[in-house]
Amino acid sequence: MTEQPDEPSIEARTETPWTATGPDSPTLPEDLLLLLFQPESGVVAGETTLFYVLAGAALADLALHESVAVTTTRAGAITVEAVREKPPPSDEILLSAWEYVSD
Repeated sequence: MTEQPDEPSIEARTETPWTATGPDSPTLPEDLLLLLFQPESGVVAGETTLFYVLAGAALADLALHESVAVTTTRAGAITVEAVREKPPPSDEILLSAWEYVSD
């Protein structure tokens, strides 16, 4: 009979890079840029539409940290609002996106 490794604790399973909040933790937009960078050619894939993808990554990162809330109106329109009860993000890219949404 082979031994199975011990199951990680619940705390260990919930602590993922997505919930890391340290000052050195990469953001989703940073991770995305690294993923799309092509070192052989020195370019980033999808350069012409990259700003849409990066904006989506910034909003997703803010949503994961519960800094924005998404609501749907009766007509089906989706709105994104900054959560003002939480402190603004410390990362300057996420702070810029949070301030844009809060306006």
